[in-house]
Amino acid sequence: MDRSWMHITDRLKSREYAKGVKDFITFARSHAIGCDKIRCPCRLCSNNYWLPISMIERHLFIKGIDPNYTAWIFHGDEEALSVSDDYDLQESELGDEYIDDIDVMLEDIRAGKFGNVASTESFHARVSTPVKTRKRGRGLGKSTSFDQLRKHGKISLKIKDGETAPCCEKCTMFTTRVTWILKHHADLSHPNWHDVPNHEKDKLVTRVRADFILDWSKKNHRSTVMKTLWKRFNAIRYDLHKIYMQYNTHEEALANGTEMVNPQRGRSYVQDGQARASRQKQQTNHTAGRTSFVRLLEIRYETEPNLIDFFKDVRWSKKKGKFVTPMTEEHYNLMVAKLDQLEPENRTKEAAAEIFREVLGHRPGYVRGLGEMVMPKSSKDNTEEWITKLAAAAEKHEKDTQYYKSLLDELRGDVRVLLEKQAKYDNFFSTYMSKRQSHGESHREADQGAA
Repeated sequence: MDRSWMHITDRLKSREYAKGVKDFITFARSHAIGCDKIRCPCRLCSNNYWLPISMIERHLFIKGIDPNYTAWIFHGDEEALSVSDDYDLQESELGDEYIDDIDVMLEDIRAGKFGNVASTESFHARVSTPVKTRKRGRGLGKSTSFDQLRKHGKISLKIKDGETAPCCEKCTMFTTRVTWILKHHADLSHPNWHDVPNHEKDKLVTRVRADFILDWSKKNHRSTVMKTLWKRFNAIRYDLHKIYMQYNTHEEALANGTEMVNPQRGRSYVQDGQARASRQKQQTNHTAGRTSFVRLLEIRYETEPNLIDFFKDVRWSKKKGKFVTPMTEEHYNLMVAKLDQLEPENRTKEAAAEIFREVLGHRPGYVRGLGEMVMPKSSKDNTEEWITKLAAAAEKHEKDTQYYKSLLDELRGDVRVLLEKQAKYDNFFSTYMSKRQSHGESHREADQGAA
């Protein structure tokens, strides 16, 4: 099927483009029997959203079809090429510049700790050995593992504007894949993520972008990848630190591990101790575990009435039957008290969100109560928003001024007409009174002459 029409820019006037859209809709409908929704391949949706076919047709004319989507694998095309070929080639090109000794260290440590693990056994072989699981019975097959989805192309992610974490069901898959990339391709000898050279970070970012559909022109998409790499890198380092601390001395760790465990890692131990001390000082802990607030907000959006209830839900210990800290309970009670002061019709989600921010306070570069994955409004955005509000208020006052000025001019005209009528009436009344007076005097003179 000829697909050159996908590159036509004059979509609304081109008959060839209209015919191509019609052929695509017919092709997609023939492979979506029993379904009224399919993936939308327009430039903005990029096969990330399921929409009615009629709406997709409008999108293709208004927004245009994604010109890179030449193989319609989501709409009935058979996959012609294996994605893993180019991907494996890319891995081999990026992975030859350094030796990843972390697997060797973990292998030696595991062999020293567990007697039934041979030191010559491949660590990759042990990791890649599939775990036997109970076969599912009736029901739809999930087929959501990374390999099953990746063979059809890059995996789509849903990242809302203003957030730096996926809020879709693939958020766990994204984190797991980033962890895998770091374990197999990152140089973990660096004390923390901030010490990793930029060229190594760029290579890791390239690997992540090779697996997932990301809009790299958006700041929050870039922050999502960098934050996840940063958090998972430090988490892996912390796991290695715990293994290292199982040994009594540094020399023992070196003897059982590799040169990867060197004195340079002493810095990370101090940082880990400082992190534990900092966590003990926290007064507003939460019970969300490893699930990000972004994902929890997406899951519970329909069930949680407002942010105040969400605050309680993620900071309430079901096991203990109380808030995790007294400070958390104090904040929640203050929020509820402020919300109760409002009239029932004013207790909206927006009002609750305003109280939520008021009680928790403000911290530059951070949204208190919602974690680091929610991006705060920048001061520039706040200034622009304030300027916009002032401009709107000024425009409204200008319109009111013009309106009342027109009313004043109209009132002045009415008063002028009224004064003119009053002057005519006064003139008429004066004339009438003078005529009546003269007429009375003439009658009196006539009466006197007759007498």
